[in-house]
Amino acid sequence: MLLAPKTGLVLLGFLLSGFCLLAQTDSASTKSNPIQPKEYLPVSIGYYGNLAVHPGFKLGMDYNLFMIEKTKAKKRKTKVIRKLLYVQPNLSYYVHPKSHSAFQFNLEAGWRRYNTKLYYTEVAIAAGYLRKFNRGETYITDANGNVTSTKKGTSRGYFSPTLSFGGGKIFQTNTFSFSLFTRLNAHLITGYNSGTVVDASWELGTRLTPNFGFKNKRLKVKEK
Repeated sequence: MLLAPKTGLVLLGFLLSGFCLLAQTDSASTKSNPIQPKEYLPVSIGYYGNLAVHPGFKLGMDYNLFMIEKTKAKKRKTKVIRKLLYVQPNLSYYVHPKSHSAFQFNLEAGWRRYNTKLYYTEVAIAAGYLRKFNRGETYITDANGNVTSTKKGTSRGYFSPTLSFGGGKIFQTNTFSFSLFTRLNAHLITGYNSGTVVDASWELGTRLTPNFGFKNKRLKVKEK
């Protein structure tokens, strides 16, 4: 199951444009709660590169659980630090030309820290299922050492936990709020040729809150 890299990037562009048009919000809600300006679940979309250079895309949806907000008053300004706990189901896809393509579904839990200017850093862990689709013929060896070509086994699934580190920034206008982010991911692929291997990926994307979709409960905020 392969998509041409150019086709995938064009599709990503259309998706980004559509989300921008559908994510307009009012200025009051944006200013009062920039982390979750509306009642719908935030959606993230962006470039997903296996080993950074094998192109693909990733879609995710955040469910914000609760936030800790700490305010420090100083002589000339007030410093606000926000810490957010969230869970996110996400789906990624990439193409390794002339080798394989792959889907991965993750269930992720993460912790974000925002400063006063709405820059943030995050760390997350995830449990995932990776499915690789090989390109070309697949060969198998039987108990007698005979090698045969077969269409069976052209795809295979793996359990793949992930550890992620990232950062980004929320941008605000009078009618629009979105964030840009980048992430580095380290993956463990278990049961790969009777062993476990380490893989990596890089992301560059945006997070928006559209005017439709699944509704989130009101974000619980604990002030300190």
